[in-house]
Amino acid sequence: MELVYHKGNNFGDKLNPIIFNHFAKDLFNEQDDEFFVGIGSILGLKQHLVGKKHVFSSGYAANDSGTYGAAPQIDSSYNVLCVRGPLTAAFLKLDPKLAVCDGAVLITEIDEYKFDDLKSTDDILYIPHHKSEDMYSGWEDLCKRAGVTFVSTKDDTKEVLIKIAKAKLVIAEAMHGAIIADTYRVPWVVVKSYPFINEFKWQDWASSLEVKFDFNFLPSLHDPDYMGEVIARKIPLPIPQKIFQIMANLFVGKRERDFISQLKTLATSKGFISSNEILSARKEKLIEILSTFSSSRNNK
Repeated sequence: MELVYHKGNNFGDKLNPIIFNHFAKDLFNEQDDEFFVGIGSILGLKQHLVGKKHVFSSGYAANDSGTYGAAPQIDSSYNVLCVRGPLTAAFLKLDPKLAVCDGAVLITEIDEYKFDDLKSTDDILYIPHHKSEDMYSGWEDLCKRAGVTFVSTKDDTKEVLIKIAKAKLVIAEAMHGAIIADTYRVPWVVVKSYPFINEFKWQDWASSLEVKFDFNFLPSLHDPDYMGEVIARKIPLPIPQKIFQIMANLFVGKRERDFISQLKTLATSKGFISSNEILSARKEKLIEILSTFSSSRNNK
């Protein structure tokens, strides 16, 4: 059976082999025509898999088929063990009981990643979506100006986990930034700066933990060179490129100042966090499902 997940440079996706090779390491190889579909909004992306698909805590991200793919038709080739949340279950017309939680919450059930000896800090983290990091190159400096710590989703996975576990508050555009913060019992705040941030998947996960939250909409940021080209295309006049660049610098500078102002305000908020009881119950259910499935496979 092959472990299937999005193999991007993103710490949330990289949790898949860490978690599943710990809890079900004897299940996986790449020689069978069976697939274990894991953590991430990958149900629409993985329709091309030919063979039996065992779905564990995966999600679908509605309203953005261009990025996440069309909703899969759940037929006899699917063995849905559980999905990320009630919105995924409802959208795919599954039994509501199959909505449990995102499997990333199991990271704190692995001894190496419990970090019990870590001392908490007053660090407030900002974790943008991995696509947002490609839109703008000044994140680290911007965060310093706002008095918060920039964390890249592309950094070493364990280092990211440690930074989150020690933090006082996580301001996240990357959903797994918030998921991991919640798992380590660190309050989180949700921001959206770009249209490609999928609200459906956020609500799907939060609903699984019975948390209601608000999106905070921040200005989208781009590098001045890119904005200069955009302005030049929109104003097709014989104006020196230097003028367009001055306009771009002013535009980007204004957005940066607005972004920093809002980030400073968010850094003073209490944030959101799920209840200990609900999170523990979801973890227990995930472990039970995974253990039962592993036992059934190993006893074949």
